[in-house]
Amino acid sequence: FKEAPDNMLELLESPAVGVTTRVCAAAFGVFIIGLGIPVFCVISRYNLYVGGVCSDSWATFWGGIFPWLVSWTLYQGHAILGLLSWTGLVLNGFIDFICPMFIAYV
Repeated sequence: FKEAPDNMLELLESPAVGVTTRVCAAAFGVFIIGLGIPVFCVISRYNLYVGGVCSDSWATFWGGIFPWLVSWTLYQGHAILGLLSWTGLVLNGFIDFICPMFIAYV
């Protein structure tokens, strides 16, 4: 491919690839990404409530509603890509450079 888009699933679901690749990309989007989000929301809500951090209604808000509200604002455009790039850069920099020095020192 001459140029890959920011969202790799767009390329994998395009007519530029074979039918098997398109079917697998669609299945990945639905089963792995799509079904994983509600499960994560339920687990987050449960942990907030059982851990005593929030009441039942606030746990529902913070675990199920708030992530959708935030993701809705970041979904369109390149804002989320910039956030993920910088987050990955900082986290990987810490893991790759600071942690080995700390382990060697200890």
